[in-house]
Amino acid sequence: MSFIYLDYNATAPLCTSVITACTSLASPTSQPATATFGNASSKHAAGIDARNRIDEATERVIDLVMSESVPEDVRKDYRVLWTSGGTEANAMVVEALRAADGPSFIATTTVEHPAVTSPAKAAGIDCRFIDITYGPDGATLTPAGADALRAWYREATNLFVISVMAVNNEVGWRMPLEAISDVVAELRADPSCDTPILFHSDCAQILGKLPLYLDTLREVDVVSVAGHKFGAPKGIGALVYRSRVADHLVPIFRGGSQQGGKRAGTEPVFLAMLLGAAAAQARASLVDDAAPRLLAARRDLLLSELQAATHCDIVVRT
Repeated sequence: MSFIYLDYNATAPLCTSVITACTSLASPTSQPATATFGNASSKHAAGIDARNRIDEATERVIDLVMSESVPEDVRKDYRVLWTSGGTEANAMVVEALRAADGPSFIATTTVEHPAVTSPAKAAGIDCRFIDITYGPDGATLTPAGADALRAWYREATNLFVISVMAVNNEVGWRMPLEAISDVVAELRADPSCDTPILFHSDCAQILGKLPLYLDTLREVDVVSVAGHKFGAPKGIGALVYRSRVADHLVPIFRGGSQQGGKRAGTEPVFLAMLLGAAAAQARASLVDDAAPRLLAARRDLLLSELQAATHCDIVVRT
């Protein structure tokens, strides 16, 4: 019997472009031979070669979260910080709040991933839960939830952090980022509101499956990327952020000056290249909604075959 794997919320197999890249880069005849060997901080040929590869991967990751019509000046406003995965990326957002030395609370949700809530609690930061209703068609920000965000903002002094995932990892609810963005835009437009806002979204479960374009969600400042969720190897992720919040992102690891001093340690050239390859394939699959339509077709086929085989009603909560 062949093995059927369906748990893509947990992890995904390596995608074809990553397998091809692994095979090519592992070959003793791959050119240039220094492409993944050099230290990207070095100024000699091997280091420059490695830096160029990381820059290429950076552009591919940014492509993944941008629409095809994004203006170049908007695109250039985004940066990529390489991490070990989504968990570290989320932890950096919590660290930004801890370092801000303001009121210790973060606005989040009752269904948020522990990678956000656990480090917050460990740092003594209170998790305040936005009032959101959940149903078969997704999640909805309630009027009370919007009012609470406005009230909490008034309590913040040095930094107001909102962290809401794009898609829930357990039941697949698409979270109300657009509605929360409207509240954030309202606050930012108010001349009396001078406390900076950092709006973060853990996008581990949406990237490569459904479109999410930051140039149309302009109030979202930072997103977490987990490579293994869409075909990259485990152990590589990223934080994509707007330049306006760069000063709020502080390092968890200290040492060298890599990545603008925000994450010490030699940059993972090989893994970054593979994440870039997976991002490029994932972005291509979203053209004309090809990936969502394929996933929906496979889901419908699975449910119809299960129903035919069992003669039972199949109920799936999504």
